[in-house]
Amino acid sequence: MRTIVYVDGFNLYYGACRAPGRKWLDVGALCERLLPHEEIVKFAYCTANLRRDPRDPELQDRQRLYHRALEAIPHLEIHRGRFLEKRVKGSLVDATLGEQPRRTVTTFEEKGTDVNIASLMLMDGFEDRYEHAVLISNDGDLKMPVEIVSARLNLPVTVVNPVLRRRGKRRNKALSPEPLPPNASFIQLRARHIEESQFPAEMRSEQGALLAKPPGW
Repeated sequence: MRTIVYVDGFNLYYGACRAPGRKWLDVGALCERLLPHEEIVKFAYCTANLRRDPRDPELQDRQRLYHRALEAIPHLEIHRGRFLEKRVKGSLVDATLGEQPRRTVTTFEEKGTDVNIASLMLMDGFEDRYEHAVLISNDGDLKMPVEIVSARLNLPVTVVNPVLRRRGKRRNKALSPEPLPPNASFIQLRARHIEESQFPAEMRSEQGALLAKPPGW
């Protein structure tokens, strides 16, 4: 069955890949493990370029390195959104006596990833580019495109929840099995899926350059 996989890059990273031994993730190998009988014709990996962080000068270099590794996966395309800077006011939770309790802080919000995923999933579905759509994300904002593809186009959709379950914490139901339409299915990602789907410590880029796994990854 012709399958396209749509990956919410930051949702996957923060849900399952922040720990050492999980960051150098081979998305292609992961999907082969989760979907062994599917013919994957495209990976749409949606993310955004990180902004410079003076506290971690090599942050952007590591992301670029990882993107080069991802681009070595056949049929994988990277679609980039952006980070929007904004200032917000909030109350300090640990303000000391006499300290101003409210402060203005600068935050950065990722913009465009959910829109990119929804647009690509719908466009590819209406243009008959897949027979099965796979979404790796638990972002509730993507419920509508899942329902359209499943109910209106009558195509199967598999939602892979990348937020690993932790003992003692409530399950995130943003895109859980219960609200999904009848033509959709659900896979809960496990830590072993991530740990068993890592790139080799050294590999070649799409252009043949040697890429080495960053220390601590």
